[in-house]
Amino acid sequence: PMVAGHVGEAPVRWRPVDGPWGGGSPKLALRAWLVESTPDYVLFLAPVSRDGAQRSPDDPHSALHFVGYDGEVVSHHLACNPKHLTIQRYDTYFLLVKDPHEHPGGEDNACMDDHWHPSYPRVAGWLLAADDVSVPPLPIHLPDRRAGFGAGTTSGGAWSLAIARGNLEELAPSHHLRQDASQRLYLLEDGPVLRLWASRRLDDAFDALHEQHTMDGRRLLRHALDFAALPQSGLEVGSAGGAW
Repeated sequence: PMVAGHVGEAPVRWRPVDGPWGGGSPKLALRAWLVESTPDYVLFLAPVSRDGAQRSPDDPHSALHFVGYDGEVVSHHLACNPKHLTIQRYDTYFLLVKDPHEHPGGEDNACMDDHWHPSYPRVAGWLLAADDVSVPPLPIHLPDRRAGFGAGTTSGGAWSLAIARGNLEELAPSHHLRQDASQRLYLLEDGPVLRLWASRRLDDAFDALHEQHTMDGRRLLRHALDFAALPQSGLEVGSAGGAW
């Protein structure tokens, strides 16, 4: 079409392109699962490659796409195959949990995989605030083996995650917070020893910003969620009086 106010032919002639897209609009599509639909947004979980582009339904990484009412899009990349990812919806959080066998530790040849990174085996999942999806998901780190996690196993064993409210006097940072019942993340370790671990308060984890000064300037970051073992929560599977 001619631009209003110009006389003569346009300096560039637009012509149809021969090929798979010729004669029509590109048949582009996003292959994804619909996770949640509300009047304000829809949430999709899509398989993507390590660079964030979707090339096939079997891409080994995941992307969360929030599409808002006004067409805005917020995307978050997760280093986990969507087929090995469980999403738990809470009132104010999305909890995304990896399958324990997705990135097992102790594999010497894992570094030969282009979609593997040394930090992956330590990540158990991610926590996303539902009231502000623009904030990147907070990584959830498994307890350190030096703290007793995964004792008696080569890959760290299995686990399950859940959010719950409860009063933990043992983990209270001060005397005044002994009766605090805020939301925490709980990890149940499944192995030769069943043990319960708990995180710090979830609201503190999101609200606490740490400032880091580098040669490139100032960076604001959040610490990943980690766990502390609850005292006397260990149970040896098959022991006397504790067999399941």
